[in-house]
Amino acid sequence: MNALTKYKQIGVLRKLTNGTPLRTITRDMGVARNTCSSLLLRFGGACQQFLDKEMRDLELRHVECDELFTIVGKQRYNLTDAEKANSRMGRFFVYVALDEDSRLVPTHRVAKEGDKDRTLKFIKRLAACLQFPRSRRASQRNQRPNCYALEKPDSRVG
Repeated sequence: MNALTKYKQIGVLRKLTNGTPLRTITRDMGVARNTCSSLLLRFGGACQQFLDKEMRDLELRHVECDELFTIVGKQRYNLTDAEKANSRMGRFFVYVALDEDSRLVPTHRVAKEGDKDRTLKFIKRLAACLQFPRSRRASQRNQRPNCYALEKPDSRVG
């Protein structure tokens, strides 16, 4: 088995993060496409572990959440039964939280269309990253405040 040197791995990752297509990287650097893909997956997993560990108790004042929609592979009506069972094809949502002041992305989530609790899972993950001001009552009970409770809009308005 031939292993890539650290220098070559960094070069491949640098090109991938700059948006260079896989085929161009394989041609320019002489690295197999599967090797580039596995390197990207390993690096992505390490980045996710780092973010899960380090992105805690952040004091962010204004966090914007956005939802993006994309299709991977084919539209759902063009998928065969075997492809429908594949969790890597079809319609996906990408959730991103962005701090307006620092432009920091504390969390993100990619979810397939059929995942019914996808938005709630994203919000719970975001809540785990943030440091909330504790009310007197919550600090007495040593609990986190309920960040999921939404205020009802005034029924008299509109």
